[in-house]
Amino acid sequence: MATPAQLKAAHDADYIDAVLGWSGEPVRHIDGDTVFGPGTREAALRAAGGGRRRWMR
Repeated sequence: MATPAQLKAAHDADYIDAVLGWSGEPVRHIDGDTVFGPGTREAALRAAGGGRRRWMR
């Protein structure tokens, strides 16, 4: 999984803090086409971490 510090290297720190601070309840739109709900945080961290591992090879 990616760490918050790794995400902040590519994204605005305030945005990362806001997204990671949200529990996923209730489900909400964080922008026009992105929905955040239960499990979204873990899925995003796993996806970003997997991409980072692949890139580091």
